[in-house]
Amino acid sequence: MNNTVTVRSQVCEYSFLKVAGITNEQEREVLVTTAVTMYLDNKREGRFKGKNYEGALERKKGYHVVAPGFSGVEFKATVENRHGTSKLSILVFNPIREDLN
Repeated sequence: MNNTVTVRSQVCEYSFLKVAGITNEQEREVLVTTAVTMYLDNKREGRFKGKNYEGALERKKGYHVVAPGFSGVEFKATVENRHGTSKLSILVFNPIREDLN
């Protein structure tokens, strides 16, 4: 499932490839906003923190291809909360502009 987020007037799409440890929409929003900001700034590492959790993000090199026409930059995250440590991954990509098709 793809979702859209806007950071600094830039619309990006994202899709969770592996989800664990993120339990609510607010936690997802903090994680995704951090990943998209890293994507736009071309940063390799970043940290995020919420009320009851924190973690680190790492941008993987190159593009990750999930299927033909579905690829982007992959971010691996480690999330620590009161339940322990979880790993997840997110794919971030720019949507195809409809006016170009």
